[in-house]
Amino acid sequence: SWHLAQRRAALAHLPGDFGPPVVGHTLAILRSQAEFTRRMHERFGPVHKSASFFEEYVMLLGPEANQRVLQDRDKTFPAGGAWEHHFGRLFPRSLLLLDFEEHGAHRRAMMEPFRPPALRSYVARMHAPIARAVESWVKKGSVR
Repeated sequence: SWHLAQRRAALAHLPGDFGPPVVGHTLAILRSQAEFTRRMHERFGPVHKSASFFEEYVMLLGPEANQRVLQDRDKTFPAGGAWEHHFGRLFPRSLLLLDFEEHGAHRRAMMEPFRPPALRSYVARMHAPIARAVESWVKKGSVR
């Protein structure tokens, strides 16, 4: 289709290949994702294009590439578009689907419950009920 040709043209400057028509590299990935990734990395390097499961994508491998994408200081890797297809229906407007400043604001708001003082407080409150539950299992002699 026109959209497929347009997407592939946008990736024409990158090394790599899309595999067989329609299925791309899906079968190779189903056989062994690790082996497929290793072969593509050997052939095309740490940044290359590919296709599988009816999607075209760019693979970024290695610590430098991961750091660049995850830190995204230049704001060139919006998460929403990358994950919308997979999680959009289940988790609309979730943290994973928000981009840049909006993602940062929501992430900062969500971080407080996961800081060490809060986690220590949860563990302290959970200790007694967990100990009682485990003790009841020991008395029963089995766990269902």
